[in-house]
Amino acid sequence: MKSVKLPVDFEAKLKDYLQDDFSKFIDSYSLFSRNGVRINPKKNHPFLPLEGFEKIPWAKDGYFSSLTKLGSHPLHHAGAIYIQEPSAMAVVDMMDIQPDDVVLDVSSAPGSKATQIASYLSDDGLLIANEIDALRAQTLLSNIERMGVTQAIITQYGPDTLSKKLPMICDKILIDAPCSGEGMFRKDPDSVTQWSQNHVEMCSVRQKLILESVHSLLKPGGVIGYSTCTFSREENEDVIKNFLEKHQDFKLIKHNNFKFFNEEVTQGVGIKLLPHEIEGEGHFIALLKKEGTIEKSPIKLWRGNTTSAIWNEFNQQHFINFKTDRLYQHKQFIYQLPKMKEIRTLHMLRGGSLLGEFKETRFIPSHHLAHALKFEQIIDPIVLTIDDPRLTAYLKGEEIMNESKDGWKVVCLDRLPLGWGKVSQGRVKNHYPKGLRLL
Repeated sequence: MKSVKLPVDFEAKLKDYLQDDFSKFIDSYSLFSRNGVRINPKKNHPFLPLEGFEKIPWAKDGYFSSLTKLGSHPLHHAGAIYIQEPSAMAVVDMMDIQPDDVVLDVSSAPGSKATQIASYLSDDGLLIANEIDALRAQTLLSNIERMGVTQAIITQYGPDTLSKKLPMICDKILIDAPCSGEGMFRKDPDSVTQWSQNHVEMCSVRQKLILESVHSLLKPGGVIGYSTCTFSREENEDVIKNFLEKHQDFKLIKHNNFKFFNEEVTQGVGIKLLPHEIEGEGHFIALLKKEGTIEKSPIKLWRGNTTSAIWNEFNQQHFINFKTDRLYQHKQFIYQLPKMKEIRTLHMLRGGSLLGEFKETRFIPSHHLAHALKFEQIIDPIVLTIDDPRLTAYLKGEEIMNESKDGWKVVCLDRLPLGWGKVSQGRVKNHYPKGLRLL
């Protein structure tokens, strides 16, 4: 692999920072990156982990992968796996998320850490996945759907607005802060040309503002996970030290997984995941605990606003024991709301699961609904095996053949839902979303 040409000013800073390890750091940029993949524990599959997967020691569901083109693999389409850089998996595992936690992910897109958070939550928990950029929020939504996440709301607010709307509601907060991206240099050479010391300093100012804005959302006893994919002190240690000087009710804490990473170079202010020491691109992580004891808020069910006879009939015809007791209708769309306390002040891009839409007296099921289902809940699914040529045809958006009763069917890869098809006289009209289809 050709070595990456790093900015001169960046090298000078890192040489001062890393001292004797600087040459090892530079040498790591001439090595190939390790690909990472995270298995979705809520979508178990007997084929997983695949051959070519090697366990990542610091990530519960994470694996190094020697396989390529996993983004087009049927297991990816089924939401059973998520392609994620190995060091980026570390921070969520360290936050010790509990099944009934309320967790805010401040900058969620594209959804890697948000869906990782959701994998820890039960139906009694809530993920608030926030992304202010409208285009990136749509990518986040697509990944939330694909991974079968049902206990999430997606919001689009700046950190200062969030703090006014959600005071002291969160058990955990993840700040995966926008940064100068120094940890992306090996995988994305274009990021090298965009680097400058001025950009580093601008990022540091923004990171301090984000941390200052959202800390008030945290309950006493709660934890903030702060992370970046950059190495500069200005964006990491200095941001944390600045915050701790202002807020005496917070302290740095450690996690058992710190043993895999470097605490010395940060002088105890968080940890660095350095590419010459681990098989990953690099990260900074600090865990901040607010003094006090977590008190769980009593659960109040969201109040639905509809009991739809059309939906009830569709549910009874197609599913077994798929309970929807918090139905909410907005215009022609119907949703299943999360099982959590009401947050009336929030405008949401998505709240819970989109079940589908009404067209006069007909119900059109959504892609999110297919992925929210467990296989045993589905009546008469179309089951395709990994070596069935119809599987590729379906993922390409083509019509396939299947001798089953006419009507809507969930198309599955073995026991994993993929999407919808509508059978008519042995032909399955394809309803796999156009933007997700194999080219």
